[in-house]
Amino acid sequence: LGEAGFSVVVCEARKRIGGRTFSTEPATSSSSSASKERLDFGAQWIGPNQHRVLALCERYKIELFEQHCKDSSLLRVREFVFKYSGTIPSLPIMYLLSLQTAIWRIDALARRVPLCAPWKTIDAGLYDHVSVQDWLDKEVYFQDVRSVLIAAIKSVFFENTSEMSFLWFLFYVHSAGGLMSLCDVVGGAQEMRFTNGASSLSECMLRELKSLNNVNVVLDDAVQSVENYEQQAKKHGDDVLVTTKSGKVYQCKQVIGAISPQLCSKIEFKPKCERQYLGTHGMNSGCAIKFFLYYKTAWWRQHNLSGEIVSCRSDDMLHLTYDACTASGNTNALVGFVCGESARLLREQTRDASDPVAARGKWLEQRIVVMSTVDAADVPAALAYRELDWQHEKYTDGCVNSTKPGGWLTRLRGVDDESVEFQPERPFGWSDISRPCGRVLWAGAECAVHWNGYIDGAIESAELASFMALHTLSHVHGITPKSDKCELVRLNALRETDTRAVTAW
Repeated sequence: LGEAGFSVVVCEARKRIGGRTFSTEPATSSSSSASKERLDFGAQWIGPNQHRVLALCERYKIELFEQHCKDSSLLRVREFVFKYSGTIPSLPIMYLLSLQTAIWRIDALARRVPLCAPWKTIDAGLYDHVSVQDWLDKEVYFQDVRSVLIAAIKSVFFENTSEMSFLWFLFYVHSAGGLMSLCDVVGGAQEMRFTNGASSLSECMLRELKSLNNVNVVLDDAVQSVENYEQQAKKHGDDVLVTTKSGKVYQCKQVIGAISPQLCSKIEFKPKCERQYLGTHGMNSGCAIKFFLYYKTAWWRQHNLSGEIVSCRSDDMLHLTYDACTASGNTNALVGFVCGESARLLREQTRDASDPVAARGKWLEQRIVVMSTVDAADVPAALAYRELDWQHEKYTDGCVNSTKPGGWLTRLRGVDDESVEFQPERPFGWSDISRPCGRVLWAGAECAVHWNGYIDGAIESAELASFMALHTLSHVHGITPKSDKCELVRLNALRETDTRAVTAW
């Protein structure tokens, strides 16, 4: 939008940029190169099929490296620990057959869900009022296989399967191209990491924005109200007034809100915005504590372990760990996740400790040693522990993904041809989550059709929102763009979307 010549103001609520990406320097560093390598407390992985984020990495020359997955991974099922290499755990043959059948069935059902309108799925009402847990209990015979699938799903959504609509889950699987595409390291969403952290992507964009005289980025200035926009297309001529916490008032022709639906209730809209209803009636953010344990050496690699440990036990609060060593090897660390109800439990159990964070770190350090099956005498003490509880992040309220409870998706109305005059969004299939409120457009990972909930999906939604803004500014308001960047935005927006979008343009 800036390169097309429009005057743009970006209001960032936080004191930093990046949103749910948050890169920091390692707690321990033994080399000057550590300053060029950061670890991520937010989103940190990208996969080979996430073309938009890969294109931006290539554009900004951002270095990537492969997630370490050599050697053996560990899968804890009940009192048993299975060691395996690759993707397939070394379970009994009947378990493996049942597991693969369940994955095939999930993928087949997911492909039936229209990405542009998941509520139009055959038997949508039935699937939407069934939780993921209900479906697994009914369709998967072996309890241990159900536990493995629950652990895999929990590692993606960071929320309990009993609180998640099965229809929403199927849409999410389809948007990523399959369940294993979400869960795998090699060939999946966890294949690569950013050498200097995922925040480097936003930082490169910020440097480019600062070179444009017509774009202003304001940090630590949350939007408090949006007023005077009209719901009817015939009143597009009136300006939108955006007021921030510093008292500044911006007079705009178009507004793009790049926030999750559940945060819309923190902004006062005049008149009311239907997205506020969606954010306060059932849409949940995942509950996760993400932590790093730093060590002098990568002791798990010395014992031929990949660092990936998955627990399928319902009573185990530590759910998942990965190798988090930096690309240079100057920092040795494990990254782990405590998800859903386990995060709430761990938070509660350590609440009365003199130092709750240190208490959680000590417990998690001991738990990793037990789960790794390595003799405790051979495991060095951790040098440091750092965590981020995303539930306490003011402008996030949970991480990493938004989940929908039963009955949520089929309550969405979609877009009505007769009641909406201006519909460039129709071919993209934006639901009520992303449908414009007057001249307020929506972006963010939750609005994406492909890779919903991921960095790649956030970029897709930004391209679509920019396309719609350009269309409105040039065709409705009659403002002529000052460059040919509109064509580039249009092509980016149409990439991988419904071909009907071409006709709409």
